[in-house]
Amino acid sequence: MICTLAAIVAVGLDWGLPSTRSDRYLFGTSAWTGSEIATLSGDRASGAAADVDRNPVVPGDAPVVLNATDADRAAILRRYRLYSHQPDEMITFMSLADMKPGEWQFDPKLYQYGGLWIYPVGAMLKTASTLGLIDVRSDKAFYYDHPEAFARFYVVARLYALLWYIVAMGCAAAIAKRLTGDDIIAVIAAATVGVLPVAFAMAHEAKPHIVGTALTLAAVLAAEKWVRTGRWRDAILAGALVGAAAGAVLTAVTAIVLLPVMALLRREAVGRRFGAAIVSIAVAAVVYAVTNPYVVLHAIRGDAVLGGNLSNTKAMYGIGNVGGAFLDAGERLLDALSWPLLAVAVVALIVFLFRRRWPSPMGWLLTAISLITLIPFALFADGKPAEYARFALLPATAISVLCVWAIGVSIARPWLRLTFAAALPIAVFLAGTLPYFRAFANDTEASATDTRQLAADPLDRFASSSFGATLQVFADPAPYCLPPVDFSNWRVVLTRPDAPLIGAAIIRPIDYPDHLPPVPAGYARQVIGLSDRPAPITWANKPFEILTRQ
Repeated sequence: MICTLAAIVAVGLDWGLPSTRSDRYLFGTSAWTGSEIATLSGDRASGAAADVDRNPVVPGDAPVVLNATDADRAAILRRYRLYSHQPDEMITFMSLADMKPGEWQFDPKLYQYGGLWIYPVGAMLKTASTLGLIDVRSDKAFYYDHPEAFARFYVVARLYALLWYIVAMGCAAAIAKRLTGDDIIAVIAAATVGVLPVAFAMAHEAKPHIVGTALTLAAVLAAEKWVRTGRWRDAILAGALVGAAAGAVLTAVTAIVLLPVMALLRREAVGRRFGAAIVSIAVAAVVYAVTNPYVVLHAIRGDAVLGGNLSNTKAMYGIGNVGGAFLDAGERLLDALSWPLLAVAVVALIVFLFRRRWPSPMGWLLTAISLITLIPFALFADGKPAEYARFALLPATAISVLCVWAIGVSIARPWLRLTFAAALPIAVFLAGTLPYFRAFANDTEASATDTRQLAADPLDRFASSSFGATLQVFADPAPYCLPPVDFSNWRVVLTRPDAPLIGAAIIRPIDYPDHLPPVPAGYARQVIGLSDRPAPITWANKPFEILTRQ
């Protein structure tokens, strides 16, 4: 089952990659060479954090023209040659590009994504290059001419995420086996985790959240083993896995709660339990420091690069309206789980609270890590888009395992128990994950149904009849938020999302059909690729709304 799901994911790892397929829209009749793009766009300034925009454009009261000069246009075209359809994937390669191995400079300048993500991806790229599978070189102009060569970098990084997707399913199976002692239930638990919408989406993206989740599940296994055995090596292993989880992605630092909870669950002398908690926490800190040495170095020195990186994250995730945050958090959790799994989780919680029965200690460890992760998830959820559901990946996996366990221990008859348990991952896939499968399949190089290509056609026809017309956008042009257009033909202006509509054409990506505002007077709406069941967490095959002035 695990291998089958991994194979299904592997088929779609080439979604949303840069290619020359969009050249006929980007260049019209005057294509630029890679050397011209490189010369005009210049080099990115070094020294700042990898995820900090080196040349930010902030829309104010007046619209900002984004392609007024050839240099502006080249800077935009560079994104269409290198970026994927996922806005966060490129920062991993920006981080690696700033490293200088010959000078022993390996500072990633990116600290939300930890060393256990950045360095292994770099090692895999180097290995693949040595084997002749990809072409790694410092010549940027080469990749501007051959974006497919750079696209292979994404596939390598996504393969690393896929490996940890497999590990996460394996850990889920081991946890379920420990809870129930049933091999079949364990396999079903692994399948349920594998078909979670959020897990399926994260397995297709070059991002570290699945790595942190897998390591946290492994830490749960180690912590539960210490509760049973009391051996120091199990406590040390639990601490090491917690540190490794945070060392892969900073949001996984919540896994630290496992260590004091682990100490509370074992019936033993207070001094020994306290000692195990302290030792395991110290080991976690050491493992994090070893895998992220530059974080420690910059913290000691008070360097600006660390503050710049963390302030960029802080700016994106602040506490807004608490009531709205909890409502949005519920919607995002539903995106992560799908409604069948959420319904089972609610029923199971009510039943087991009424019966006052809860699996111990494994269930308490899963509950603790879920709650400590969901609290900040809920507080920061106000106004967040659907992709924010990725931060619910860890509690979603824990909830999945607990739901399968609840079915396994609540139904006495074996055939009925297995029927209900097996129906759960099937229902989750059909109700929640099937749109993701279609989205990734439709956004590959071989597909003709990619929404960005479909949206490029009407824009291209409109521009051909209205040279110099204004195209209004609400984010810097990039392949994830704007289909390929001829930037020498359009006058592209950036405004705030709440600004008046001034463009002859306006385009933006959308998540849900019921979120579309009314059509403004004087405009006609065309929606590209919007189905009754979109795949909101991912940017794959993202639907677009196009407004054109009549």
